[in-house]
Amino acid sequence: FWGWDPKENGALMLVLGYVFIAHARMGGYLREHGMAVAAVALGIVVMWAFWGVNLYNVGLHSYGFTETKAAATRWYYAIEWTVVGVALAAGWRRLRRERG
Repeated sequence: FWGWDPKENGALMLVLGYVFIAHARMGGYLREHGMAVAAVALGIVVMWAFWGVNLYNVGLHSYGFTETKAAATRWYYAIEWTVVGVALAAGWRRLRRERG
């Protein structure tokens, strides 16, 4: 059944991402700030599985999107990575302040 189609791999990335976040939270590796950053980072994976995989135009589930949607998707990724970077920098600065 599993043919390593890009859409199936996108679904696998989603499942693994959610499992990672759930286990990291339950294991105490992620707290409030880490959970928020991980949720935004997983939003990138969600959009990749939803839009990015379709832009390959290969596999059973390609829908033939146009260049305008590809450009919009790239903008979304750029904004999301910026948010993740700012959040990680803020967390790092706070951690350095707390440790002295």
